Formats: sequence, structure tokens, C-alpha cells
Amino acid sequence: MSCHDKSDSLRDVAIDVLSVDRKLDEIFEQYKSEIMGTIYFLYAGSESMSKIAYEKLRKRCSRYYENSRIGNPHAWVFRILYNLAFETVGNSKTKRRKNPGTAHEKESSEIKSDEEAMILTRRKILRDALLNLRFSERAVFLLRQNGGLSYEQIARATGFSEADVRAQMKTAIDALVRASDSFSNGVQKQSVSDSEPNEVKE
Repeated sequence: MSCHDKSDSLRDVAIDVLSVDRKLDEIFEQYKSEIMGTIYFLYAGSESMSKIAYEKLRKRCSRYYENSRIGNPHAWVFRILYNLAFETVGNSKTKRRKNPGTAHEKESSEIKSDEEAMILTRRKILRDALLNLRFSERAVFLLRQNGGLSYEQIARATGFSEADVRAQMKTAIDALVRASDSFSNGVQKQSVSDSEPNEVKE
């Protein structure tokens, strides 16, 4: 091979790499909120682990992209994300970290109205309910809701039977519904209490 041929070959490789990076950039940008949210919950609410996981996911996707036939980029990224998370925390007995972190505290300090406070409180209750699920239940729920995978696709990605996937999805939804109902009932009781006239003592 001549020097000219080697130069052309190296240039083609560089172009291919840049092309892959651009395509992955587009995928990650398009689904950024879903990817980041899923990473956060799969890694039990750990912000430090989430940042590391995002970089690892990006690198792994870059490594696999060229040799993959990708019909659905969205589902493809989420399958890789599940495998990465399972390798790291999937066998851990810890459901979630003890301290939910400073993000919640920051949100609370920026509350401007009672309505915003209620929205943030409800969001935190649902977030905590999801974090308190087992890893497999969180994973199934997130792959379905954020990843848009079918039950059959989730079963193939996780190794669970489709019946188990459906059962775990039901468990996750039931937990979130209970948390939401508990919050709503608390708000109603508070509303009734606030509307009752105070007794006037003579």
C-alpha cells in the first residue's frame, strides 16, 4: 500500500468516526431528558454515579454503533443503558441511597407559591416511590415509560419472561398510584382543616 493509499484510508476512518459521533450526538440530544432521567433512577438517585454512567453509556454506544443494525435508536440506547446499569447496580441489595440529595433542597429553597410547593412535593413523593422499588421493577418501568420498549422487547433485554415483565410493571404502577393517592388524600385533609373556622375563646 502506497503512502497515498494509507493517507486516504486513515482519512476515511477519521470521517467514519466523526460520522458516528455526529449520529450519536443527535440521538443523545433528541432523547436527553429521557436518558438522564432513566440513568438517575436506575442508579438509585445517585447524582455522582449518574454523571459517570452517562459518560460510560456514551462510550459504549460509540463502540457498538458501527457494528449494530439499528432500526430503533431510542430502544437501542435504552437496552445498552439497562445492561450498563445492571452490571453496576443490578445485583445490589440497596434500593436507593439514604440521602435524596441537594437537588430537592435547592428546589425547596426556590419555591415561590403554595401551588409550586404542592407540585414539587408531589414530584418528590413520586420520585421517592420510584426509587424505593427494586432495581428490576424500576428498570422495567423506565424501559417502558422512557425507553418506549414493548413488553416483548423488555423481556429480551432483561432476560425476564414477558409475564414477569408485566407483573413488575404492575408493581411499579401500583406503588406510584398509592404514593399519588396518599399525597392527594393529605392535600384534601389539609384543605378541609384550613377551611374549618377557628374557635373563638372568650
